[in-house]
Amino acid sequence: MLSSSPTMAILPKRPCHPSYETFKTYEADLSGTPSRAKLQRLEQGILLEGKPTAPARVKILSQKKHSTKVAITIHEGRKHQVKKMFAAIGHPVNHLKRIAYGKLELQTLATGQFKRLSPTEINLIFAKKS
Repeated sequence: MLSSSPTMAILPKRPCHPSYETFKTYEADLSGTPSRAKLQRLEQGILLEGKPTAPARVKILSQKKHSTKVAITIHEGRKHQVKKMFAAIGHPVNHLKRIAYGKLELQTLATGQFKRLSPTEINLIFAKKS
């Protein structure tokens, strides 16, 4: 079972364990507009609570006057990691939604909803790093 809620995902521990480096992609609505230099800090890895993060992939999806929507892909799974990363560069997260787990895209799955995965979808989760 896979849910859009980070606390509702029920999967075998194998793809969830950090050593497997399963990529998770999130859509984040940020306060303000981060500069390219600030986003590059995330792409290179930053210190969070005294420990370096692995490099992230960050893409700006849209910008408004006082907010920015980005997609960020990480393979670590520290508690509230994405929120802490953006707070560290001065752009707190207003809303966060997981949009992909491994190569499996959540598409239109609403918050709190879940679906049974087909064998093909399960294989996407267990697929090697992208």
